Amino acid sequence: MAVDSGIEEKMLRQIGAGHFIDYTQENFTSSGQKYDVILHMVAQSSYTQCVNSLTPTGRYLMGNPRLSEMLRSVFTTRFTDRRASFAFARETEEELLALKEMIEQGKIKSAVDKIYPMEQAADAHRRVKWNNGWG
Repeated sequence: MAVDSGIEEKMLRQIGAGHFIDYTQENFTSSGQKYDVILHMVAQSSYTQCVNSLTPTGRYLMGNPRLSEMLRSVFTTRFTDRRASFAFARETEEELLALKEMIEQGKIKSAVDKIYPMEQAADAHRRVKWNNGWG
């Protein structure tokens, strides 16, 4: 399952998402569905809603979280059976070279859903900004 804005549905289905939820139309945490793992890359849903959507021993993984979410993850992991952890993208030369190698070997592939001409760079930036909840 994937959760993103509707403009990403086609691309996410192409890379393997069997079920898709458009977060601009539906909050995935309101369905009552429980998940073993939630990988949260963009802060659209609240920390509490995501943790409450986990199975009793589920894991909540956050990419580039807010300070408050980092602190809450310590308490979640220490005082419940659920686990919450976080990581930050470092983009070191070593990591970027490893990524380059994986791309060249075909181990990972990029997914591009839309290409903008250079004169529309501002439109492309706005799309990423608003699509990822930064607006």
